[in-house]
Amino acid sequence: MVLDVDNEKTDPGTQVFMYPKHGGTNQQWYDDPITGTIKSQLNDFCLDIMGGHLVLNPYESGKTDQQWERRGAVIANRKETNIVLDVFESDKNPGAKVIKHKAHGGANQSWTFDDVD
Repeated sequence: MVLDVDNEKTDPGTQVFMYPKHGGTNQQWYDDPITGTIKSQLNDFCLDIMGGHLVLNPYESGKTDQQWERRGAVIANRKETNIVLDVFESDKNPGAKVIKHKAHGGANQSWTFDDVD
């Protein structure tokens, strides 16, 4: 399972869920060192939290819920250092919701990264 942009939508506020890996651009991400965000290859929007859900939105300077970085096996918030991305209730089904949550070291907060050119 990987982070997946819902149905390859490119609208602001489109939700990001867990889905089986297929390698499409809606499942490819990159670190943007200039903005301090993680962005989608699909439309260059940032991972963001809205209404408790992980979504994609255009970059907004200073918005804490867009400030994510890879730290070891976690995706952690740059401003709130004890907050990480978390698969809600450890759901292993396609469409599982991703939220921000206090770090606890559980498997549902652990990520692997496949780096590509």
